[in-house]
Amino acid sequence: MILINLFLILILLIKGNILKLQVKEKVLNKILWIFFFFFIVNTFANLFAKTTSEKLFSVLTIILAILIWNVINRKEKTKSNQ
Repeated sequence: MILINLFLILILLIKGNILKLQVKEKVLNKILWIFFFFFIVNTFANLFAKTTSEKLFSVLTIILAILIWNVINRKEKTKSNQ
């Protein structure tokens, strides 16, 4: 699980141009869509869990899904807009 989280962080750093690696925008977005759907499915699974602690994680996973949605749909700022 730690490796998956590190991979997500790496993808977000590349998408945010913090890491300057040559990766196509389509590839980054497809990976982020996979994470988005994973978090949505995980949210519903947590909502139907038996333990309260797992149900609380549904809040975290829906927040992560919303944040990834925003990253995917964010428009790049041009230098003229800054």
